[in-house]
Amino acid sequence: MISKEIKMNDVGKSSFDRLVDYITDHQGNELRVQDVKITNCNSTTLKDAVAEIQATQMVNQRTKLDKTLHLLLSFKQEDAARLTPELREKIENEYCQRIGLGNNQRISVFHGDTDNPHIHIAINKIDPKTFRINNPKGLWKAMASACKAIEQEYNLKLDNHGFEKTKSQDRVNDAEKMSGKQTLCSYIQKIETLKTAKSWKEFHQICKEHNISLKLRGNGFVFTDGKHFVKASTVNRNFSKAKLEKKYGNFTEEQKDSYDLIVTESEHSQQKQQDFDFNDRSRENTSGTKQQTSIDLSQLKELYIKSKQYDSNTPADNYKYMNSEQNQLYQQYVQYRIELNYKQKKKQAFKDLKEQYRDLYENRKFEIKLIQESGLDYALKKMMYSIIKKNIEQNKEALYLAEKFRLRKLREKNTWRGYLHSEALHGNETAVEILRNTKERKLNAEIMQKLDEKLMAKAQPVYVTKSGGKIYRTAQHYIRLSTSGLFIQKIDSKNSINWKKGFTKTNLNAITGIDTEIAAIIRLIEEQKKKIEQENKQRTTGKIITAIRNRAVDTISRIKEKISKTIHKGRKL
Repeated sequence: MISKEIKMNDVGKSSFDRLVDYITDHQGNELRVQDVKITNCNSTTLKDAVAEIQATQMVNQRTKLDKTLHLLLSFKQEDAARLTPELREKIENEYCQRIGLGNNQRISVFHGDTDNPHIHIAINKIDPKTFRINNPKGLWKAMASACKAIEQEYNLKLDNHGFEKTKSQDRVNDAEKMSGKQTLCSYIQKIETLKTAKSWKEFHQICKEHNISLKLRGNGFVFTDGKHFVKASTVNRNFSKAKLEKKYGNFTEEQKDSYDLIVTESEHSQQKQQDFDFNDRSRENTSGTKQQTSIDLSQLKELYIKSKQYDSNTPADNYKYMNSEQNQLYQQYVQYRIELNYKQKKKQAFKDLKEQYRDLYENRKFEIKLIQESGLDYALKKMMYSIIKKNIEQNKEALYLAEKFRLRKLREKNTWRGYLHSEALHGNETAVEILRNTKERKLNAEIMQKLDEKLMAKAQPVYVTKSGGKIYRTAQHYIRLSTSGLFIQKIDSKNSINWKKGFTKTNLNAITGIDTEIAAIIRLIEEQKKKIEQENKQRTTGKIITAIRNRAVDTISRIKEKISKTIHKGRKL
């Protein structure tokens, strides 16, 4: 179980009603929204509760901080079957109490249609009694300790509550999923020799070989290929300014440029010698006769450099090994994106929005003129003017939000993942397979195809998730097939999600009426899972050994340098 705070970039954009609209949006999936729970409100309906919370927030006009807090509680796949509605309610209550927000108004929603079930919690930070803002210090520490305590109390799967990735790294990963293209960050991360460089000269030489450079920007370093930029600490935490200067000494642009000059001169002399040697050898063929052959080594060098430079059109690792049908779908997406022309449509949308704003202001002028000619008292006129002003602000916000929502949907379709999800929802099996390949697989494509065929004979898929999982519905059950496995849920009166692993012949026969042929598939599934788990363990062990070896080599080299410096100082004395 892990928890995460989802922040808005701008406090002014934070809105409680918009957040609730998002977490309660079914998005065409009847299983997405479950257990909508209202806490510490007098209202019992969702609409009234949102209005009550917004009224509470309006009372406090002094604070400049965000009044809305969006938290996410995500559970391990192994805990999905145990998460009954009663247990989820207990966990949500205890979690909010432990982080110091148990008395605040909140709305929580459980999403159970993914491999990792999760709870969204929208919290009003304004206390409903004192109307002061409750902004706990060190919230992330309280969140981590609350998760650890709840895991132990309810015997949930233990999780890592440290920061494995930076926010920048998360954004890089999201960019690759959305675009399907390799980022500059991923390209540099694959240059292993950068991590083992022993001096600034060697570091810049390696960068130059791969057509990138390290530059000083603000208080830190950035890598660039001349067109794209990425923070050095995003690529690797050991590439931060403090750590690199501690390792190699102070960095200056002049120092880096002098290295480039040295490299260029040495390369130039080597190139001359290679040209001479190659042309001399190429004049004689195997029969001993002279032959005029001219090969431009500078062209070969250009090709070699191009092979080592970053190309923004290179597919991301998850999309590299696509077959001909999948490549054809990608070409269709490229054409679709050109025809969609999202940027132009966005510009036009905001132009149209300005026109609508002008119409609102024209109507306001007309209404003000009527009030002025009405002959009413000054106090009444002032009140009516304020009503007109509020109405215009509300209408402007409504128009803006409606247009922004439409553009967000359009932008999702403009991305590679959004296009794949749209195609998958329309029954494109090629798109489904590509989506499935974006996650670590526990079931291979052959087994999933067999299971799909068996399930299609008994039920129709009602939804396809963004990771390629299919949800089928029978008279009494939901069946979800994803790369992580097969899961079954009984449809009860509360419509709650209680997924259970369906790797038993009895369950499958009872639910879908599938014959005994499924037993062979189940055995294949279990064998596949064990094999993948063993391979993952071996891979992890190999990584650990390599890391220890590299660290040992670095340590030995540092000790040698210290010894040599000490000996050198002793000789001087």
